[in-house]
Amino acid sequence: MLTSALYLTTLLNKHFTEQIGLSEEDFTTMSDFLTKETLKAQEYFVREGHLCQKIGFITDGFAKSFYLNRDGEVINYFSQPTYWIGSLSSFEHQRPITYSVKAVTDCQLLTFSLSRFREFCSRQNANQIWEKIKTHHEKQTASMKRNRQHSIKEQYETFVRNYPDLAFALSLEDIAAFLEIPQQELVKILWKMVTNQ
Repeated sequence: MLTSALYLTTLLNKHFTEQIGLSEEDFTTMSDFLTKETLKAQEYFVREGHLCQKIGFITDGFAKSFYLNRDGEVINYFSQPTYWIGSLSSFEHQRPITYSVKAVTDCQLLTFSLSRFREFCSRQNANQIWEKIKTHHEKQTASMKRNRQHSIKEQYETFVRNYPDLAFALSLEDIAAFLEIPQQELVKILWKMVTNQ
């Protein structure tokens, strides 16, 4: 049986080589600069308006990216294992981030600190690796965006179908904030689904 460290390395290697398109050599180069960290449930990774001093790759757990308006929390998207958290653009260019990132559950991360990232950028092929990561991150976050042309019920069903583990881990409050509806409205929709009304 694989040890957890070996399993994690295998999982990461598979993700970065198959999903992002890095070579084995690229993966080895990048992984030398990552640090293991834990983010506790409800702990902020970064707050809206602050500089993103690090980015994190989730290996376990779920997080949310959101901003606040006068009605409360508006969730842009959720992050799950194999997603990056933090704004890659804010991190790279050291501009204030326009949203907050907070753990929904306890998260295990591999993080890039700003100082380690700058060291990494001096390596051969670093720019190509970074561009591949950014492109993949944009695709992941775009896939999580809601299709507002569908009804709330259809959006909820699509979300649960596409992200069952994530949907199970979330509170009704978080799902309602993502769908941008009052929690009571979501409860009514769920009740109608359960009772086949």
